[in-house]
Amino acid sequence: FGSSLTSIGHQAFYGCSSLTEITLPDSLLILGNEVFVGTSIVNSPFTKNSQCQKIGNACFGSVKTLKNLIIPNGMTELDLVSIITFNENIEYVGFGNNPKLKVIKKNCFNGGSLNNGKPYSKLVVDTLPDCVETVEDFAFIQTAIVNSPFSPTSKCTFIGHQAFSTCTSLKNIIIPKD
Repeated sequence: FGSSLTSIGHQAFYGCSSLTEITLPDSLLILGNEVFVGTSIVNSPFTKNSQCQKIGNACFGSVKTLKNLIIPNGMTELDLVSIITFNENIEYVGFGNNPKLKVIKKNCFNGGSLNNGKPYSKLVVDTLPDCVETVEDFAFIQTAIVNSPFSPTSKCTFIGHQAFSTCTSLKNIIIPKD
């Protein structure tokens, strides 16, 4: 794709079951709903310099082959449940150098919602960018995270109801200061 591509519409690659790899240009700003449903993508289509600002509902929904996802630098809010609904094989979610991410939405990494009611046993979530200010209700519930998603310099001011409930593998948590 050329560097002038800024948007990919709803269901653009829906049902392209042989599609296993795609690299989206850093210029992409909007990715529509259900764009990759029914594909066989294995790795994140975003580079760590991606400026994508909006990822549509169920964009990677039911892509059972997707193993990792890099969250674009342009994202200000993250609602992962609507992005990767029913993807039980995802192992890694990374944030690159995102300087804009402020909110981890309700149920974002909810292991029960993402994995048909079963907690993830393989999911690794990078440390959240320091600029994250809000972690909404149930954000990490039933995930298998082991280490704190916060760094000691985190700017987080709100951790919601049951945000880390039933994270039975969680060994340490850093509570953000000031």
